[in-house]
Amino acid sequence: MAREAQTIPAKKEVLVWARETAGYELKEAADLLDISEQELAAIEAGKQMPSASIFRSMLAHYHQIESVLLLPSPPESDPLPQDYRTVGGAPARPSPETLLAIRDSRRIQYRVTELREADPELIALATIPKASLTDKAEVWAAKERERIGYPLDVQFQWRLGNEPFGRWRARLQTLGILVLLKKMPWEDCRGLSLWDEALVPTVVVNRDDSYVARVFTLFHEYAHLMLHESGVCIKAQDSSHKGQVERWCNSFAANFLVP
Repeated sequence: MAREAQTIPAKKEVLVWARETAGYELKEAADLLDISEQELAAIEAGKQMPSASIFRSMLAHYHQIESVLLLPSPPESDPLPQDYRTVGGAPARPSPETLLAIRDSRRIQYRVTELREADPELIALATIPKASLTDKAEVWAAKERERIGYPLDVQFQWRLGNEPFGRWRARLQTLGILVLLKKMPWEDCRGLSLWDEALVPTVVVNRDDSYVARVFTLFHEYAHLMLHESGVCIKAQDSSHKGQVERWCNSFAANFLVP
């Protein structure tokens, strides 16, 4: 069957940006769009325009809206958080599912910030102390547990399962920190934090992780916010800055949860 004659005048640079933002290599995207790699390459090189059906497929698989894919040039995008901690320490390329979760989380972060600006009583203005890698994580953990924590006798009354995470999540949100649960490949990403002084600080926890792991991830990412930087949980034990940050955040979470 011949392809439909109608084509869509999308700019090649925008189509490349959309594919890469979605996390797909050229062949992966071509398979999803049910076209050959050569045809997609020709479209992205500006040698041919995408048909209406291919364009609709791009909208669906790249998770974009029509007005964005028809822009004259790629829009500005926030950089990805730099610190990654994957299960087993594998420094994997973020999967399309994880990239989508990050994009969705940022949209929510921006939207909640706009709502707070319109109604300051909607969510508290977070006051997160600024820590440094030269500080002792266990000292900060003790301070923050005293400031925001629940007494141990209260925690001992919590039921096993999701209640501890739910209680800690609600507590942080009363302090102005947005805590989201997002579905991501468990082996890809356990959680992430989004920090920007102008936006509501945000922690994202992998919905598919165990209940116990969710709580640890929550305070590991809270530690990232205390360092006033964004991060995605990775396992890094080397002497690089990334490794030092991960060890500091792990130490903070462990000392906060088990004083």
